[in-house]
Amino acid sequence: MAEMVRTNPFEDFMTLREAMNQMLLDSVVRNRTQGAPEAAALDLYETEQAYVAKLAVPGLKPANFEITLHDNTLRVRGQTAEQQLEEKAHYHIREHRFGAFERVVRFGSTVDGDNVEASLAEGILTIRVPKSEAAKPKRITVNMG
Repeated sequence: MAEMVRTNPFEDFMTLREAMNQMLLDSVVRNRTQGAPEAAALDLYETEQAYVAKLAVPGLKPANFEITLHDNTLRVRGQTAEQQLEEKAHYHIREHRFGAFERVVRFGSTVDGDNVEASLAEGILTIRVPKSEAAKPKRITVNMG
């Protein structure tokens, strides 16, 4: 007499989580520690008067930047030097980036290129780009009659 064995038809299927984990393990990810240019982290916000861009650039000095504004497009280029590696050290993780980076922001409204301000404090580069008078909101009064 044959023995009956209960089988689960779904046991050979992976869960979605297992499939995603396997996909990530099998994917090719560029090693960021080989000096490839990386972008500085950027926050960009808008007020009624201006656009403000803030870039995280720890350890850099004003001389490390080239900032240009042309045709409503802000371009920030920078350069970080490679850090000296410790001799006879075996690095397990090396995430400090070095090399050139660039961020480009195109503004949706006309800006005043003559009054752009840039400052660097505590590793944050802040660029304030005022809007042109034509781009600023205008208050319209309603008249009677």
